[in-house]
Amino acid sequence: MNKLTKGEEFLREQISSFEFPYDESAWLKMDRALPRKKPGNFLKWASGFAVFTAAVVAVVYFSSPDSNPVSKQNTTEQNITVNPQDINTNNNSKITETLHINNTSSTINNSTPSQTTYSNNKNTIMNPAIKPDSATSSCISKNENITENLISRIPCADFTLSSSSGCPPFTVQFTPDVKCDSMIYSWDFGDGKISTEKQPAHTFEKAGKYTVRLTVKYFRSEEIKTKVIENAVTVYAKPKAKFDVIVDENKVMLQTAMTNHTFTWIANDTVSQGATADRMMMRNGTHTVTFIAQNPAGCTDTASKKVTINVPLIVYMPNAFSPNNDGQNDSFGPVSENDAITQYQLEIINAKGLPVYSRKGLKVDWDGINTSTRQPCEPGTYHYKLKIWDKFGNFEERNGMLTLKQY
Repeated sequence: MNKLTKGEEFLREQISSFEFPYDESAWLKMDRALPRKKPGNFLKWASGFAVFTAAVVAVVYFSSPDSNPVSKQNTTEQNITVNPQDINTNNNSKITETLHINNTSSTINNSTPSQTTYSNNKNTIMNPAIKPDSATSSCISKNENITENLISRIPCADFTLSSSSGCPPFTVQFTPDVKCDSMIYSWDFGDGKISTEKQPAHTFEKAGKYTVRLTVKYFRSEEIKTKVIENAVTVYAKPKAKFDVIVDENKVMLQTAMTNHTFTWIANDTVSQGATADRMMMRNGTHTVTFIAQNPAGCTDTASKKVTINVPLIVYMPNAFSPNNDGQNDSFGPVSENDAITQYQLEIINAKGLPVYSRKGLKVDWDGINTSTRQPCEPGTYHYKLKIWDKFGNFEERNGMLTLKQY
């Protein structure tokens, strides 16, 4: 190594003693202390060396980790810890995210469910807290765990019934405690029928006790929950309505051999209670008798039967008369003591098939006079047609022969 001259050693000592920021007057003092050989060249060399030294000092200073917060932020790896709070649908709590940067903690409270924050380190992603809103809060259980930044939802399988007992056919409305579009529902009603509806209504057709099961699962969760209610639904047995009918002309007698039941009879537009019932059916034709039996559980059964009534109207028709004004059999017409009859219609036809008499009303007796000619009809055999009406709506038509004797 070449040995330094005294001037070089002096210059080296002076430069080493400089501190940043340096004082420009120090250069002048150093210049005056140096030997004055070729002063112009030395000053050029010293100025260049000073500029180089200042540049090196500036680079070292600005590259220091403690002096550049921006560089520190860009090169420091951020460790993110998500501290989940209980997600409760009632209090709408939030999840707090804490960032640990070089043992310095800062807390970020996220209130926007859909926001995602990326750190300065491209390999780290901060997943924001999930806050239930009014539309989805019912889907989140009170007990939820967060594993690897993913929420694992625990479904709720509790449910209620609109009614628990009744008579067949018995319809029950089933309602889950949690109703959510992102949940799968599987109902087993215990009678061989199932449903995947959210809130089904099911009809039980037969008597018995039925155990109902509800199994639920979220679409994106492996957790499955089942709720079982033993004998949740009781369907009572229906009675079997049976009765007998006895008809005597227009009198109808009803009776049953059943016991420990309540009985109702509906017949001839009349309703009555009891084990037996009697009806007078005045109108001819077919009638319906209805019998209702009710057991102590309140279940009923109905039975009906058809009853036919055909009682002739009591009207007598003579077969001969002699209109000679002797006071005996002087006219021909219906004879009856039935005060329910409201009207007759009588028509007389001669042997040639020609009508000789016709009248309508309560008094329709024929006196032997031809109503067209106003002349007495010839003795002989005649044909009659009689129509009868009564106040109960009954109608009857009769045909027969009669003899007109000598006057």
